[in-house]
Amino acid sequence: MNKKLIVSVHDVTPEYRSELEGVISELDKLGINKTSLMVIPNYRKNNRLENDSNFVTWLKDLENKGNEIVQHGYDHLFEGKKDSSFYRNFLGEILNFGGQGEFQYANYNSAKERICKGKEILDKVGFNPKGFVGQSWFISDDTLKAAFDEGFEYVDRLNDIILANGNIIKSPLIAFEPNSKLLGKFVRTYFFLIEPYINSNELCRIAVHPQDYRNVALFNYIKANIRKNVENRGLTTYYDYIKSKRS
Repeated sequence: MNKKLIVSVHDVTPEYRSELEGVISELDKLGINKTSLMVIPNYRKNNRLENDSNFVTWLKDLENKGNEIVQHGYDHLFEGKKDSSFYRNFLGEILNFGGQGEFQYANYNSAKERICKGKEILDKVGFNPKGFVGQSWFISDDTLKAAFDEGFEYVDRLNDIILANGNIIKSPLIAFEPNSKLLGKFVRTYFFLIEPYINSNELCRIAVHPQDYRNVALFNYIKANIRKNVENRGLTTYYDYIKSKRS
C-alpha cells in the first residue's frame, strides 16, 4: 500500500495572515513543502481577497511552490435553519463554534449563490480551485449538489472525500479545537484510540487552523502527529491524490 498524507491549512484569509505565516514556516521545518490551502474568499464579509493584493501575491507564491488552493466556503457565517438530522445537528453544534456552520443546513439555491460568490472572487484574483470544503466539513446534500454543478471535482467532508463522478474516498481526518480544553482532551483521546485505524488507511488527512498556532501546547501536539505520519507516508495534496487515483 502506497500510503499518503495530506496536510491542509484552513481559514486562509488576510484576517489570520500572521498566524498563517507562522504555520507555513513551522510546517516547512517539518519537511511539509506542499499543503492544501483552504481559502475563504470573503471572511465574515469584510476580508475580500481582491482587497488585499499583498496577501494574494503571497498565496500565488505558495501555489507556485506546489501548494493547492481550495475554496473554503464563502464567508464563514451561518445563514439558514437546522434540518431534521439529529447526527448533523448534534455534531454541528459541537464543532461549529461561534455559529459559523455556513453550509450545514443550506438549501440548493442558497448554497449555489454563496459558492458562486466565492468562485467569482477567487477567479478575479487568478485562482481556479478544483476542490470545495465547507466550514467544519459539514455541508448539506444540497450544497454537495451545488458544488458539483458549479464544476468542482471533489468536496472534502469530515469522514470522506466525494468525487464529482460519485466515487467516495474514505479517510480519517485529524483536526482539533483550540478554544476548548475539555473538547481538546476528548479529541486527543479519541485519536489515540483510533490510531490503529488511522495507520491502516492508505490516506490520512491532518488539518491545521491558524487558531491552533496560538495554542503552543496544541500546536506542538499537532506537529508531533504530522512528524509521525510523514515518516511513513508520502506527502500529497487533495487534487494530486485524486489525479493519482485516476491513472
